[in-house]
Amino acid sequence: MKLTQNQQKQLAMALVAAAVFGYVFFARMLAPVQADIKKKEIDLGGIQGRIDSLRVTANQRDQLLKRVEDLKGQVAKVEKRLPKETNLQDIIRIVSDLAAKNGVRFSSFSPMGEQVTGLFKEVSFAMNINGSVSSIGRFLSIIGQQERIFSARNLSLNFTPDEKRNETVSGNFTLISFVYIG
Repeated sequence: MKLTQNQQKQLAMALVAAAVFGYVFFARMLAPVQADIKKKEIDLGGIQGRIDSLRVTANQRDQLLKRVEDLKGQVAKVEKRLPKETNLQDIIRIVSDLAAKNGVRFSSFSPMGEQVTGLFKEVSFAMNINGSVSSIGRFLSIIGQQERIFSARNLSLNFTPDEKRNETVSGNFTLISFVYIG
Protein backbone atom coordinates (compact mmCIF):
# COMPACT_ATOMS: atom_id res chain seq x y z
CA MET A 1 0.00 0.00 0.00
CA LYS A 2 1.51 3.15 -1.24
CA LEU A 3 0.90 6.50 0.40
CA THR A 4 0.29 9.61 -1.51
CA GLN A 5 2.41 12.61 -1.01
CA ASN A 6 -0.34 14.32 0.94
CA GLN A 7 -0.71 11.27 3.21
CA GLN A 8 3.04 11.16 3.72
CA LYS A 9 3.00 14.83 4.84
CA GLN A 10 0.15 14.12 7.24
CA LEU A 11 1.98 11.09 8.61
CA ALA A 12 5.19 13.12 9.01
CA MET A 13 3.22 15.90 10.77
CA ALA A 14 1.57 13.34 13.05
CA LEU A 15 5.00 11.86 13.94
CA VAL A 16 6.44 15.33 14.63
CA ALA A 17 3.37 16.21 16.74
CA ALA A 18 3.73 12.93 18.67
CA ALA A 19 7.43 13.61 19.25
CA VAL A 20 6.72 17.18 20.44
CA PHE A 21 3.90 15.91 22.67
CA GLY A 22 6.21 13.17 24.07
CA TYR A 23 8.97 15.69 24.77
CA VAL A 24 6.58 18.16 26.45
CA PHE A 25 4.95 15.34 28.44
CA PHE A 26 8.34 14.06 29.61
CA ALA A 27 9.92 17.49 30.26
CA ARG A 28 6.92 19.17 31.90
CA MET A 29 5.10 16.36 33.65
CA LEU A 30 7.06 13.13 33.97
CA ALA A 31 10.55 14.47 34.85
CA PRO A 32 9.40 16.55 37.88
CA VAL A 33 7.37 13.63 39.16
CA GLN A 34 10.38 11.32 38.82
CA ALA A 35 12.62 13.89 40.60
CA ASP A 36 10.05 14.14 43.39
CA ILE A 37 9.95 10.33 43.65
CA LYS A 38 13.76 10.19 43.94
CA LYS A 39 13.74 12.91 46.63
CA LYS A 40 11.07 11.04 48.58
CA GLU A 41 13.04 7.78 48.26
CA ILE A 42 16.09 9.54 49.74
CA ASP A 43 13.95 10.97 52.56
CA LEU A 44 12.46 7.53 53.14
CA GLY A 45 15.95 6.03 53.36
CA GLY A 46 16.88 8.62 56.02
CA ILE A 47 13.71 7.94 57.97
CA GLN A 48 14.31 4.18 57.71
CA GLY A 49 17.84 4.68 59.07
CA ARG A 50 16.46 6.70 61.98
CA ILE A 51 13.87 4.01 62.67
CA ASP A 52 16.61 1.38 62.70
CA SER A 53 18.66 3.52 65.09
CA LEU A 54 15.65 3.97 67.38
CA ARG A 55 15.01 0.22 67.33
CA VAL A 56 18.58 -0.38 68.46
CA THR A 57 18.11 2.19 71.24
CA ALA A 58 14.79 0.62 72.23
CA ASN A 59 16.48 -2.77 72.44
CA GLN A 60 19.08 -1.22 74.76
CA ARG A 61 16.43 0.47 76.97
CA ASP A 62 16.86 -1.86 79.94
CA GLN A 63 20.63 -1.46 79.85
CA LEU A 64 20.29 2.33 79.60
CA LEU A 65 17.83 2.46 82.53
CA LYS A 66 20.24 0.39 84.63
CA ARG A 67 23.07 2.74 83.64
CA VAL A 68 20.95 5.76 84.64
CA GLU A 69 20.30 4.20 88.06
CA ASP A 70 24.02 3.48 88.49
CA LEU A 71 24.87 7.08 87.57
CA LYS A 72 22.27 8.41 90.01
CA GLY A 73 23.94 6.36 92.73
CA GLN A 74 27.34 7.75 91.80
CA VAL A 75 25.98 11.32 91.81
CA ALA A 76 24.48 10.76 95.27
CA LYS A 77 27.87 9.54 96.56
CA VAL A 78 29.67 12.52 95.04
CA GLU A 79 27.12 14.96 96.45
CA LYS A 80 27.73 13.53 99.94
CA ARG A 81 31.45 14.22 99.52
CA LEU A 82 31.00 17.55 97.79
CA PRO A 83 27.48 18.88 98.52
CA LYS A 84 25.83 21.76 96.69
CA GLU A 85 24.98 23.60 99.92
CA THR A 86 27.13 24.68 102.87
CA ASN A 87 24.69 23.27 105.51
CA LEU A 88 26.35 24.73 108.60
CA GLN A 89 24.35 22.48 110.95
CA ASP A 90 25.85 19.32 109.40
CA ILE A 91 29.36 20.73 109.61
CA ILE A 92 28.97 21.66 113.29
CA ARG A 93 27.39 18.27 114.09
CA ILE A 94 30.18 16.33 112.35
CA VAL A 95 32.97 18.35 114.00
CA SER A 96 31.32 18.21 117.45
CA ASP A 97 30.77 14.44 117.27
CA LEU A 98 34.33 13.79 116.11
CA ALA A 99 35.80 16.08 118.75
CA ALA A 100 33.81 14.37 121.53
CA LYS A 101 34.71 10.85 120.29
CA ASN A 102 38.41 11.72 120.17
CA GLY A 103 38.74 13.61 123.46
CA VAL A 104 39.20 17.03 121.88
CA ARG A 105 37.44 20.15 123.13
CA PHE A 106 36.95 23.17 120.94
CA SER A 107 36.30 26.55 122.44
CA SER A 108 35.41 28.44 119.30
CA PHE A 109 34.07 27.69 115.86
CA SER A 110 33.97 30.91 113.84
CA PRO A 111 33.03 31.28 110.16
CA MET A 112 35.77 33.07 108.23
CA GLY A 113 34.16 33.43 104.82
CA GLU A 114 34.13 31.73 101.46
CA GLN A 115 36.54 31.60 98.56
CA VAL A 116 35.46 30.43 95.08
CA THR A 117 37.98 28.15 93.37
CA GLY A 118 36.92 26.77 89.99
CA LEU A 119 33.89 24.50 90.33
CA PHE A 120 33.71 24.65 94.13
CA LYS A 121 33.96 27.10 96.98
CA GLU A 122 35.95 26.74 100.17
CA VAL A 123 34.06 27.66 103.33
CA SER A 124 36.50 28.43 106.17
CA PHE A 125 36.01 28.18 109.94
CA ALA A 126 38.52 29.20 112.62
CA MET A 127 38.71 26.66 115.45
CA ASN A 128 40.44 26.76 118.85
CA ILE A 129 41.06 23.28 120.27
CA ASN A 130 42.41 21.63 123.41
CA GLY A 131 43.44 18.04 124.03
CA SER A 132 46.31 15.61 124.18
CA VAL A 133 48.74 15.36 121.28
CA SER A 134 47.39 11.95 120.29
CA SER A 135 43.71 12.98 120.58
CA ILE A 136 44.27 16.06 118.42
CA GLY A 137 46.19 13.95 115.90
CA ARG A 138 43.35 11.39 115.72
CA PHE A 139 40.77 14.16 115.44
CA LEU A 140 42.56 15.86 112.54
CA SER A 141 43.16 12.50 110.84
CA ILE A 142 39.51 11.49 111.09
CA ILE A 143 38.36 14.95 109.90
CA GLY A 144 40.31 14.32 106.69
CA GLN A 145 38.72 10.88 106.23
CA GLN A 146 35.08 11.93 106.46
CA GLU A 147 32.53 11.23 103.74
CA ARG A 148 32.20 14.98 103.27
CA ILE A 149 35.47 16.58 102.18
CA PHE A 150 37.18 18.62 104.91
CA SER A 151 40.67 20.00 105.16
CA ALA A 152 42.67 21.46 108.04
CA ARG A 153 45.03 24.36 107.34
CA ASN A 154 47.29 26.66 109.31
CA LEU A 155 47.56 24.39 112.35
CA SER A 156 49.26 26.01 115.32
CA LEU A 157 49.77 24.06 118.58
CA ASN A 158 51.05 25.21 121.98
CA PHE A 159 52.11 23.20 124.99
CA THR A 160 49.75 24.11 127.82
CA PRO A 161 49.45 21.37 130.42
CA ASP A 162 46.12 20.98 132.23
CA GLU A 163 46.33 17.74 134.20
CA LYS A 164 42.74 18.03 135.47
CA ARG A 165 41.37 17.66 131.94
CA ASN A 166 44.18 15.46 130.58
CA GLU A 167 45.01 18.17 128.06
CA THR A 168 48.56 18.99 127.16
CA VAL A 169 48.12 20.90 123.91
CA SER A 170 46.02 23.84 122.83
CA GLY A 171 45.96 25.37 119.43
CA ASN A 172 44.01 26.67 116.51
CA PHE A 173 43.54 25.83 112.86
CA THR A 174 41.33 26.66 109.91
CA LEU A 175 38.77 24.02 109.00
CA ILE A 176 37.88 24.09 105.29
CA SER A 177 34.63 22.62 103.99
CA PHE A 178 34.07 22.35 100.25
CA VAL A 179 30.82 23.10 98.39
CA TYR A 180 30.17 22.30 94.71
CA ILE A 181 29.03 25.30 92.65
CA GLY A 182 29.65 23.86 89.13
